[in-house]
Amino acid sequence: MAEQGNAEAQLRLGICFVAKGDYDSAIKWLKPLAEQGNTEAQLWLGLCFFSKDDCDSAIKLLKPFAEQGNVEVQIELGRCFLGKCDYGNAIKWLKPLAEQGNADAQLLLGVCFIEKGDYDSAIKLLKPLAEQGNTVAQFALGKCFFEKCDYDNAIKWLKPFAEQGNVAAQNWLKQCLIHSKRK
Repeated sequence: MAEQGNAEAQLRLGICFVAKGDYDSAIKWLKPLAEQGNTEAQLWLGLCFFSKDDCDSAIKLLKPFAEQGNVEVQIELGRCFLGKCDYGNAIKWLKPLAEQGNADAQLLLGVCFIEKGDYDSAIKLLKPLAEQGNTVAQFALGKCFFEKCDYDNAIKWLKPFAEQGNVAAQNWLKQCLIHSKRK
């Protein structure tokens, strides 16, 4: 039915390709529908572009949905801006959600603050998540403490990952140990 031009079938087929991770095929089916004004196709197409690291195209398509209050899209939009190092816009989209207790937004906003060099704000956001067992927050918190030259806390958060064989954590931990001996 999709081959015969049935818009609903084309949309469903495009969504199936998204679910399979075949974004090129998904774009083939979703883009014509999106260009005709199909808002559901526009949303899925924006998510495809995001998954393909085409943040400019994703932002263009996703922003109207974010402006309508779609929380998941607001988070993805914040992630897009973070990926583009546009911290002002990332904060604009993530901060209200983080203040409402959204853990994904808190994590991304914490990473944004690390990238900006605002380690105290990052710690304030990441530490509660890390204490609740969020492993990404734990790793980010360890890196944040390293940047603040608080090597004892950095070691505390990085050591479990290093012991599990995480190469990045092992490298950060090695740097912590080197720097802590210089103190």
